[in-house]
Amino acid sequence: MSGTEGALAGLHVVQAGDSVAAGFCAKVFVGLGAQVTRIVPDEDGTPYGNTQLFRYLDGAKEVRRANFTDDDVAALLSDCDVLLAPEDMLRDWAEAVAAFEMANPRLVVAKFSDFGDRGPQAEWQGGELVWQAAGGLLALLGDPDREPLMLGGHQVAYSTGLLAFTGVMTALARRDRAGGEGKGQRVRVSGVETVAYLEWKGPVYYQAGGSLIPRGKESGPVVLPCADGHLAFYYRTTDWPRVLELFAFDPVLCQERFATQSGRMAEQPELVERLSGLTVHRSKYEWYQAAQTLNIPVGYVADTRDLVESPQYRTQEFIDSAPGLPFRFNGRRPAAAGN
Repeated sequence: MSGTEGALAGLHVVQAGDSVAAGFCAKVFVGLGAQVTRIVPDEDGTPYGNTQLFRYLDGAKEVRRANFTDDDVAALLSDCDVLLAPEDMLRDWAEAVAAFEMANPRLVVAKFSDFGDRGPQAEWQGGELVWQAAGGLLALLGDPDREPLMLGGHQVAYSTGLLAFTGVMTALARRDRAGGEGKGQRVRVSGVETVAYLEWKGPVYYQAGGSLIPRGKESGPVVLPCADGHLAFYYRTTDWPRVLELFAFDPVLCQERFATQSGRMAEQPELVERLSGLTVHRSKYEWYQAAQTLNIPVGYVADTRDLVESPQYRTQEFIDSAPGLPFRFNGRRPAAAGN
């Protein structure tokens, strides 16, 4: 299962446990050519690999059922470069892990947790909904008159995996620059800290001026109806002349009360109603193309068919029968065999 090509060929990574964040971090290593071995605790009697999620995460990984106390795992970790594991698993097997680090001082260990490994919340349980709520992101999503909405899927876990990958690569670079005397380090990431990092605007605005970003802020994007779906309409203050051009200089939009940003915010309900009356007559993709041509940063609400049929995404190989990683490296999108 070792990577035969790629920027990280020759690197050996061990992933332990069922953390989605660690699994995605390991997937990035696989896509860049590293050899990845995943250890599933032997006492875990649940069927392995029965979900689409873990089929996606574990392509091209070698999977072993074992415990940290097993001799073959000790041999594996005594000669690998990186260990990725949940904090609670590392804590349960603390003596064994300490022995691995002593036997292999060049080992880089990445620890994945919900709320960090220290402090009064260290023992709290998390997950996508809890992370987004505790990290402040949930307060910004959804209609202000209703309950907040969470982002779907595993976006926080995947982002945590990418942050861990960055931290591990930094630790490896520091180790390798020291040559044979280089030592490994511990990298710590948590779901709630990832959300706090991703939702950076709110804390910055509050620190700078004491202002809070309310959910459903009037200057934010609005969702407009189209002939076949919806358009996420957003424009910057400097874009307003191009917005008028986009809507063929509609006489209502050209009125003086809409000429300034403060005026448009004061007339927001009527502005949205007028825009909705215009967008409903054309398809969402037509509006998207027209706005992009004028450099107005709007997007259409895409379903699965839209993603598959999009000429732009088809050119970028965004949808693939064997999905790879969400970025390009030296102009190529890494894809691990076996996905």
